[in-house]
Amino acid sequence: MTFIEPGGLRFRRRAVDALNGLTPDEMLAEAPEVKVASLPRDDSVIQPYMPSDITRGAANRMEVAITFDGGSEDSDAGVILKELRDRGIKTTIFLTGDFIGKYPALVRQMVADGHEIGNHTMTHPHLTEYERTHRHTTLKGVDRMMLARELRDAAALFKAATGVEMAPLWRAPYGEVNAEIRLWGFEEGYAHVGWTYDSERRESLDTLDWVDDVSSRLYRTSYEIRDRVLNFGKGAKGVGGGIVLMHLGTGRKTDKASGILGEMLDGLHERGYRVVKISTLIEGDKTLRDVRVIRRERLMKGMVRLGRE
Repeated sequence: MTFIEPGGLRFRRRAVDALNGLTPDEMLAEAPEVKVASLPRDDSVIQPYMPSDITRGAANRMEVAITFDGGSEDSDAGVILKELRDRGIKTTIFLTGDFIGKYPALVRQMVADGHEIGNHTMTHPHLTEYERTHRHTTLKGVDRMMLARELRDAAALFKAATGVEMAPLWRAPYGEVNAEIRLWGFEEGYAHVGWTYDSERRESLDTLDWVDDVSSRLYRTSYEIRDRVLNFGKGAKGVGGGIVLMHLGTGRKTDKASGILGEMLDGLHERGYRVVKISTLIEGDKTLRDVRVIRRERLMKGMVRLGRE
């Protein structure tokens, strides 16, 4: 099966001066007779390039990525950043443009601390019908240009606030993504990062730390959150290569997951795991390599345009 990747083919047209001014029939008459050997039959199917959904690194490596989403609230951000700073840990944080606009000083602190900042869109919109149908069909009104605006606006705010570019990583709000939406994000220069789910054991590294209703079947105490991460895949692959989802702000007033983050980080360290950025966890991933090529091509085109102005 043959795959066509972005930038993989280049076509050039050359003018043939000797044929200028001739009609198509006259061109054929002037052309020498050429005998073409029969070509072997090729039944391969050309498939469009499809970027992967990054949900786990190599399970045999003792590395874990504890990632954080910042949608609109920073209620736990101070505690989280301190716990990470005290341990010298650099991780990946996905921010919306709304968050960046509300807390620019906090965002600059994240960059100063060495964290990797990914794109979480501008306004945190729903992208699929999952909330209504439990199917990830692209929501009506969501298209390539809509997603491009969401990603570009957030990236522009981040650049204005910090002076640096976002990492070539994004996470869809609510985890609402499908192959079509991933491709749109890829074309904007972003690889999509989800979180780890073990289908065999039916375990997820989505901590659900945002659920504040204690009567909900989704609610987990802070200690349950800690233990689910530390014991993930126990007896099988373990948590190696895992991508954990947490949040910088939640509606919880008590028993916050940020309160046990230090214990979680120390527990992982005691078990021999190293907490790393997404780019470190998946270094060598094909989608990440390809999206970096797109970023470089866009940068070069931008420099050429500036040179012409």
